[in-house]
Amino acid sequence: MRKNVLKTMALCAVLTMMGSGQMMAQKVELSHSVDNSLGYLRKMSKDGVKMDVQYNLGIGKHLDVLFDVAVGTLYSNDYRRSIFYTAPMGHSVGLYAGVRGKILPTERLTLGLSLLTGVGFNIDQTFYDNKLLYVGFLNPEVAGRIDVMYGVTDMVSLGVYGKMGYVFSGRLAGESPLTASAGLKALFKLK
Repeated sequence: MRKNVLKTMALCAVLTMMGSGQMMAQKVELSHSVDNSLGYLRKMSKDGVKMDVQYNLGIGKHLDVLFDVAVGTLYSNDYRRSIFYTAPMGHSVGLYAGVRGKILPTERLTLGLSLLTGVGFNIDQTFYDNKLLYVGFLNPEVAGRIDVMYGVTDMVSLGVYGKMGYVFSGRLAGESPLTASAGLKALFKLK
């Protein structure tokens, strides 16, 4: 599984270098922006809400390098798990980096496709000998995301996103390695 994480990180590095090569071949002005997103999260067989803050470094008109911090609160809907194995609540914190390719069909509309990789830290509640304990897992993750943004002004864009990912390790027995999220985004250009 570590090989898959290393391959994914290598792919992100290659895509970043390809964008940098284009930047060196042409005079490209860097752009800076911040995305804020809020949405639904399905992770580790639990449902909840999450918030992301993402810094975007535009190294070309159609390519961004991304740095993302995500926090979420998760709840289990499985009654049996809440009694016998895992209490119905957990928290998630993630640090991710990646690249985003953009298509600009109109002057105001932007379609983005991102590849993100990083680490997530999940804190779950568990029962052991009738005592409530907290267990933390650090795990590598990889995800793909699609977003559609509409430029309300030259400095502000609003839109929606959908994200699918995979958690490589650090799960309790019976939990799914797949993650999914969807929600609303707001982008603010800094330069």
